[in-house]
Amino acid sequence: MKTQNLVFGLMLAVLLALPLVLAQEPMLISANDNQNINATLPNPGITPDNPVWAIKRVIERIDLFLTFDKSIHAEKGLNYTRVRLAEVTAMIAENRLDAANKSKNDYEQQMIEVENDIKDINDTNSTKELEKVIALEGEINLNRMYVERLNESILVKTKGNITAEQQTAIESVIATLSNSTDRAKIEINDKKDSVKVLIKAEGNLTDAQVSAIESAINATLVARGQSGIYMTTPNPTANEQNKTGHQNITNENESIS
Repeated sequence: MKTQNLVFGLMLAVLLALPLVLAQEPMLISANDNQNINATLPNPGITPDNPVWAIKRVIERIDLFLTFDKSIHAEKGLNYTRVRLAEVTAMIAENRLDAANKSKNDYEQQMIEVENDIKDINDTNSTKELEKVIALEGEINLNRMYVERLNESILVKTKGNITAEQQTAIESVIATLSNSTDRAKIEINDKKDSVKVLIKAEGNLTDAQVSAIESAINATLVARGQSGIYMTTPNPTANEQNKTGHQNITNENESIS
């Protein structure tokens, strides 16, 4: 009851708090372009240039704290990382690079939590465990696609319109987003491979039979409307993740066509 009252109080504070009127910086990209870039991401809502953003983050942390299932915790975490991506896009568009860095740092920390959740996913039914892992793989692949869109759209729109220092700062933000997402991609692929080995050993199955189980899981997820991007994304290697972030990401649109 105390926890519920705390959550309610924090939510009420967000609703009642008046956003501060802050001095506007010159827009790096137009409002229309920003809307197009952000079209597939959630509404950023309160952004990190507003002090109330800290309350928004506390509410998110409470939600995650009260989520004990590791696969659901990871899924919620990935949903929140997309809010961070929307915030980054909005803040770069408004030339608020310090605020963009706040969202970038939170994105990186949340993706580390997702990696840890992936390691801890466990189910007495190995096939159900594989289903959870494949579903999360799709969510991570979506993040990779969003980061690539951010990279392509923002850098194209701002090229030639910003200083070398701003360009470097934006590239650094995108590189961190990219590298964080790629590390989670590596973790989910490692987990998937280990679960498939377990399924093979438990049922004395062939590789073809395990692949058939994996395909059936994908079909089930599609039927549920959880299609995402599942088994079509290249697996980044450890060496690739050390490259500049926006060079790490493959074109997800090409990979799912």
